[in-house]
Amino acid sequence: MLKRKVCSTRTRKSTFVEDLQQIALEKQQQHGELTLRVQQLEATIVPLQQQGPSTQGIPKEPKIYLPMKFDRTRSQFRGFLNQVHLGIQMHHEWN
Repeated sequence: MLKRKVCSTRTRKSTFVEDLQQIALEKQQQHGELTLRVQQLEATIVPLQQQGPSTQGIPKEPKIYLPMKFDRTRSQFRGFLNQVHLGIQMHHEWN
């Protein structure tokens, strides 16, 4: 009876060790794959960093001139006010 328990315990231990070895091997393979992928991504990123920022596809902000000088006449007030409103709407950095 005692031999069965000893043999059974050894079998369990050897199976456990084999499982651990298999897991370690899988982890090493995954590590190698991830390392290779990181190297590929780094090789892709370096040329992009050297190119600098891309302005392609970014529309330029429209040029809005400052309003005309207001000459304090009642007839010119509405046009001046409209130019100021348009300038404020178009140039949010004025806010």
